Amino acid sequence: MLNNHSRPKRILIVDDEPTLVFFLKQGLQEAELLCHVDGTSSSEEALTKLTYNRYDLLITDLKMPAISGFTLVEVARSLYPGISVIVMTAFGSHEVQNEAAQLNVDGYLTKPFPTATLRDTATKILLAKDHHQLVSEERLSSSLEKAPKRGLERGGRDI
Repeated sequence: MLNNHSRPKRILIVDDEPTLVFFLKQGLQEAELLCHVDGTSSSEEALTKLTYNRYDLLITDLKMPAISGFTLVEVARSLYPGISVIVMTAFGSHEVQNEAAQLNVDGYLTKPFPTATLRDTATKILLAKDHHQLVSEERLSSSLEKAPKRGLERGGRDI
C-alpha cells in the first residue's frame, strides 16, 4: 500500500489490445495501491490524456499503430519530466532493451507476464517515488529550519 498522506497516484495504461488494458487496469485497481488507473487502447487517445491529466506512472506497450510506445514515452517525459515509465513488449530484444535504457525507463516487461509482476513493479516504482518525494520534503524542511531567521531591518531595528 502506498503512503497515506500523499495524493492518490495516477496511472495510465496504453496497449493496442483492449482486453489486455482491461485486465491490467483491473489487476492494478484490485491491488489497493490507492491509485486512479486510466487505460486506453489508442496511442492517440493516450496523448490526449497525457496532455490534460498529470500521471505519476505511464505503462505502455512499445509496438502500437500510429504512435510507438517510445514516442509516447518521449512526449510524456517532455510534458512531465518526473513521470515514471514501465514499457511492455512482446518483441523483446537487446536492441529494444537498449533503447528503453536510453530513455531511462523504470521498468521493462516482456509479454506475456503475470498481472502480479506488473502490480509488483508498479508498486515498487510508486513507493520509490513516494520515498524520494518524502526525502526531498524533509531536506527542504531541514534547510528552512537551519536558515538564519532575519527580520526586515529599518534603521537598525526589525520591523
